[in-house]
Amino acid sequence: MRLPNALFTIVRLPMVFGYNSPKVKEIKLLYDLNEAIEVFPNVVINATTHQKFTQQIHYIINRDLEGTYHLGSSDLIHHKELIEEICDALQLEAPLFKNVYSSNRDRYIAVLPKFHNLPEHLTITIEDVIYNSVKI
Repeated sequence: MRLPNALFTIVRLPMVFGYNSPKVKEIKLLYDLNEAIEVFPNVVINATTHQKFTQQIHYIINRDLEGTYHLGSSDLIHHKELIEEICDALQLEAPLFKNVYSSNRDRYIAVLPKFHNLPEHLTITIEDVIYNSVKI
């Protein structure tokens, strides 16, 4: 807290997906075992891929940027919808879902930038996250 701003950068990271990411592997494993995949219908999130995250970190480090950076997608989605769309893209037929409710209202745990926006070529959308979670 007492360090000058020039000596640190805060990077806020959302859920990370991608081809062969731990979360996608977990979805595939639970499907293969015919187990329920936990989803949160009332949680609004954004996400990123490990490829985009590394590009963004590379950009921040190489330009000696300081401040707080939110590296999630530019759009939001409910957690359940995202997992369902990833399952559809993976061509998983009739996966089992276990709805987990932590509240009766939507909860937003997305990380969106207010300041320190990155260039457009370093932004990502939920559609990109889904596509990059299944491509080979």
